Amino acid sequence: MNINDSDALNGFDITLKADTTVLKPFDADLTGSILSSIGGTIQVLRKCIGVVPVVGTSCASTSTSGTIELATGVQGGTGVTLPPTSGLLFTAVFSIVGNVTTGTSSVGFQTGCGTVQNPTSNPPNCVTIENGSAFAVPENLMTAAYSTSKTGVPYFHVSGSPTSVTFVKGVAGTKASTIALIENDTFSCGGINCVDVSFLYANSTGPTASVSPPSITDGGTTTLTITTTKFVAFGTYIVYVVGHADTSNTPLSGNLYMGTFLTVTIHVSDFNLTVSVSTLTIKPGTSVTATVTVSSLNSFSGTVALSTSISPAIPTTALTPTSVTVSAAGSATSTLNITMPATSQTGPFIITIKGAFQSASHSTTLSVSPGLPVISITLAVSASSAKIGDVVKITVTVQNTGTAAGNLLLGVNWGSVAVAGPTNVTINAGATQTIVYNWTTTGFNAGNFNLTAVATGGNLPSSQSSTPSALTLTSTPPSLLSGNLIWIVVGIVAAIIVIVAITLLVRRRGKKPSI
Repeated sequence: MNINDSDALNGFDITLKADTTVLKPFDADLTGSILSSIGGTIQVLRKCIGVVPVVGTSCASTSTSGTIELATGVQGGTGVTLPPTSGLLFTAVFSIVGNVTTGTSSVGFQTGCGTVQNPTSNPPNCVTIENGSAFAVPENLMTAAYSTSKTGVPYFHVSGSPTSVTFVKGVAGTKASTIALIENDTFSCGGINCVDVSFLYANSTGPTASVSPPSITDGGTTTLTITTTKFVAFGTYIVYVVGHADTSNTPLSGNLYMGTFLTVTIHVSDFNLTVSVSTLTIKPGTSVTATVTVSSLNSFSGTVALSTSISPAIPTTALTPTSVTVSAAGSATSTLNITMPATSQTGPFIITIKGAFQSASHSTTLSVSPGLPVISITLAVSASSAKIGDVVKITVTVQNTGTAAGNLLLGVNWGSVAVAGPTNVTINAGATQTIVYNWTTTGFNAGNFNLTAVATGGNLPSSQSSTPSALTLTSTPPSLLSGNLIWIVVGIVAAIIVIVAITLLVRRRGKKPSI
């Protein structure tokens, strides 16, 4: 890919395209690029061979199986090339996979790049020459043509079986692909190892690869071995297996022949573990279910063992089944049954669900709480004051707005003194219950205190009280017929009688007898 008589530049983004039945994209090489004249560091921003991002995280939407995209820039140096600029930008490498029986096969530029506001150097072609300004350098374009001198030129290619292997993240493993030499159109090594096999692999932190033996002959095979550790990251990796001429061991016929390649895709897969709900409220003494789903990520397949743990270990769980088999791109489910004991517990309880495949595992959590009564109490009294000896009517209303029946002890206090209850009360969820007490005040001291209804115990998370209601209790004025007063009156009357009797007796003795 050359440039001629151009303005100064310091980078480019170019996408070439070809007919994949004739030319298959293989590489883009910056050796000898005019960018090196700037003197800085050439940085490859993106290189996509077909739709595979060799450099960069993704390819442009315009990438196809027949395109080569190379985007570069220069950091440092003199900044830009000297104008007018002419020379090599980069070398596009294609593998010849077919013949052109008539005419030529075009090698041109992909289209569909740029916008009205930010056009390419030659809209809509995917050619952008840059010089550090906000706009692309305008350029004219010329395409190339490929042709063969005749049909049936001897060539070969290599095949792989399989061309895709899958590992599981967190699980170390080794897998192999058999690479075979396929000879076409009378090509023959003549019984010698005339094709060398190697590989290109850009990722230093992913799986490792090796090939053995390094050369093959007619109908021969070699083995590509791929190894991964449990620390290799989830993702997809590409190994290019290259078959090329052994220049020191050429066929006896002396045919000139070119190389070929194939791609082997490495999937480092994983599985995802989810539960259908994140929180649950369970009525004590009952059970509920949730669905646990295991899903394949990046072609994962295998049998995942499922287990649970609970903190605190109050509810009980059961998984059905305890292991699920997941196919590539598929998913499988298990039913989690959770039982809450009938005894009172406040919760919440954390259930950890674990999925394990060999040394790889994932977990998710579910929070469960018991359904508890929510109690409110109101108190009504028949009067705000009474006399000792009166009967006071106290009406207590208990309402349960919770999700479980309430079991409680209900009582009424006047100040610190219990005046009614305790009464065992059972009230269903959503129900209202009224309890009437008749308090006989005889024997209680006078005073002014609050009447309060109090619910405690049972399965209540905490005690509940009504709003206080004041009640004044007064003493009863004594009557003539009251117990002590009667005896006082009797005593006084008796004393008077005695005094009168003595007075009369004294008077009789004091009189002289008459004749």
